[in-house]
Amino acid sequence: MKIAFYKGSWNWIDKAIRFWTFWKYSHCELILSDWSMFSSSWMDWGVRVKRFYNSKNWDIFHTNVYETWIKKSLMVRELWKGYDYYWLFFNFIVDLDLENKDKWFCSEICWYILWIENPSNYSPNWLYKKLIKDKIIKWNY
Repeated sequence: MKIAFYKGSWNWIDKAIRFWTFWKYSHCELILSDWSMFSSSWMDWGVRVKRFYNSKNWDIFHTNVYETWIKKSLMVRELWKGYDYYWLFFNFIVDLDLENKDKWFCSEICWYILWIENPSNYSPNWLYKKLIKDKIIKWNY
């Protein structure tokens, strides 16, 4: 399985997330073996799968996590759940550490599928740093 981090500045939300988290990434996606993208996006209103489009705005890394039927069943179970807009406000701006079990944001759903504890505590940038530190991602694709 691969993970892609978005470093573009398509809109003000991307810029605000990057500013608030002090790093270059504003979004992340899991890239599956058929090159489809799995994540939760505010632009798509929540969890979805769509075709990956390669662009210079993505940094792609190989993980040491394999696609399994367990991971795919977790993804299917979470499909079409909503985007967690409140998390952006309450966890980043106010720092209340709240989470909604029926809604996801991008790095939270990626953490969940990769089986890492406390998924609601991490932004795309913190996810990147944790994956590098724990040697879960290997090299840039």
